[in-house]
Amino acid sequence: MNFTDSLSHVRNQFHIPAGKIYFCGHSLGLQPKTAEASVLTELESWREIAIRGFTQGKNAWAKYVEPLRETLAPWVGASASEIGFMNTLTTNLHILLEDFYQPTSERFKIMIEDRAFPSDQYALASHLRLHGFDPESALIRVKPQQGTYAITEEDWTRAFQQHGNSIALVLIGHPNYLTGQAFPIPFLQQRAKECGAIFALDLAHGVGNLELSLHDWQVDFAVWCNYKYLNGGPGAVGGYFVHEKHAHRSRSHRLEGWWGNRAETRFEMRDTIDADSGANGRQISTPNILSLASLRAGLDIFSKLDPKAYFKRRLQLTSHLEKGLLALQSKAFSIITPSDPSQRGAALTLFFHSDAVPVEAKLSAAGVLCDFRRPNMIRVAPSPLYTSFEEVDRFCEILKSCI
Repeated sequence: MNFTDSLSHVRNQFHIPAGKIYFCGHSLGLQPKTAEASVLTELESWREIAIRGFTQGKNAWAKYVEPLRETLAPWVGASASEIGFMNTLTTNLHILLEDFYQPTSERFKIMIEDRAFPSDQYALASHLRLHGFDPESALIRVKPQQGTYAITEEDWTRAFQQHGNSIALVLIGHPNYLTGQAFPIPFLQQRAKECGAIFALDLAHGVGNLELSLHDWQVDFAVWCNYKYLNGGPGAVGGYFVHEKHAHRSRSHRLEGWWGNRAETRFEMRDTIDADSGANGRQISTPNILSLASLRAGLDIFSKLDPKAYFKRRLQLTSHLEKGLLALQSKAFSIITPSDPSQRGAALTLFFHSDAVPVEAKLSAAGVLCDFRRPNMIRVAPSPLYTSFEEVDRFCEILKSCI
């Protein structure tokens, strides 16, 4: 293999399930070897100094998220003041929808991509109903052409032209969780801007996977989970982004809590909030320190990486996987993720032309952990941090024997 594999040593920083080929990092990243010590550090502060852990100890809890913001900011293309950590993805989506989705009788529709993550669809439908609109007509699902899976710029353009000024908000899963397609975000942001809509992203499968420029793309807000490519642990604290142009946005529709106060006045316990600006002002409750400690271990690894080398390895791994799958020349499945590297991240989705249950069972028995979506889709995601090229080759050999 003619690869410059400068990051292969990072694999040693993770616990790898014994005897397994792990291709599920797009659903749950593996545990960094430092995660246990990171959590134990905060348990020790809790045990030894209790409430004083907010201001003392190795990592003062009141400022715990600050280094995490600094680490993650360049990986999402934002300033540290534009991002934060709280709750979980869908909860954060609800909170920011309350802030940004302000429909009128003329402008009320919400646009999403076809096959958007179900939880996003539930959240959006619930906000439409809360405002008195029928999701059946007000939730626009942009579909690809019949018989295809990739949504083209032409598909998006037709949808924007059809619905025009009735669109209040656009939410894109980047990339789509099922097909793995990454979308032309600057193009879509411009179309949304032209029709006067808020433009938002669900980056559950994007953070740590795709090269992102949230600030320069003029994304209004974004939400994500940190337990996939960032390896924050099951159900890890979620992340969110609010563009600095909204730092002083009217708070008339914002949901607020005490941690949204400015740090200087937070512990004065005023009757009215002294709201911070930017992402900090959207923070509602006390940070979940034990969950953040687990995430910190994952982010510490990213803090020592060169993003260019990281994304180069991601590109090489997925291209090598695609090459191996195509070499099988199998009529049993098709790769429905776009072949253009600019339109995908690490994950490839295999669409089996018959029931894939037996294939998944054989893969599992052979020690391959991948993601099965009934009845006939299998998602395979090599991680730039801990998947080896040899594992990719071995997976293709096992799959060939299974089909």
